[in-house]
Amino acid sequence: MKKSRKIEIKVYELLGVKLFRKAAFRLEKIVHRKDKGKNTNYHIQKNEVNSLGEFKKYLYYNGAIHTSNLIRGIPLLALMFLLNFKTLSIIVLSALLLKDAYCVMLQRYNWIKLSEKEEIIKSKKALKVINNCNQYKELLCKLADINCEHQNTVIQREQTINNYSFAEVQENSKVKVRKKIR
Repeated sequence: MKKSRKIEIKVYELLGVKLFRKAAFRLEKIVHRKDKGKNTNYHIQKNEVNSLGEFKKYLYYNGAIHTSNLIRGIPLLALMFLLNFKTLSIIVLSALLLKDAYCVMLQRYNWIKLSEKEEIIKSKKALKVINNCNQYKELLCKLADINCEHQNTVIQREQTINNYSFAEVQENSKVKVRKKIR
């Protein structure tokens, strides 16, 4: 992982993103009681590159929603200050914007972690392919050696048979020649 990403992860952790994540998952269990306590766009389905890519789309989608809330909410909060709105409404909007800011940080934190995980999975997959290729090469070499040994054995058998047949033919021809001579 790049140094800048490590620093970014540390900043998010210092700001309490991990605690916010725990709180978000507890709230999720309460909100999603009817559907087994899980929202599908908050959880990775499988530990595969395709699944991680699909989950990153959810992260992007959720991050876009919270970013748009921040873009609209911050100017609104500034207007509320300027127009002397009630303190309670300013506090409520501030809390919502803080939640959106933490959601955006959590999406970015998860994005970085998932990118790191994707790299690990891809490198393991490449290593597995390399190992399989090496195993196939070794197997092919063994098969080629066995094939060469088999061919040598067949050639030796044929030579033995040819030599035997030739010797037998010579014996038979000597016998015939002797019979004719007598």
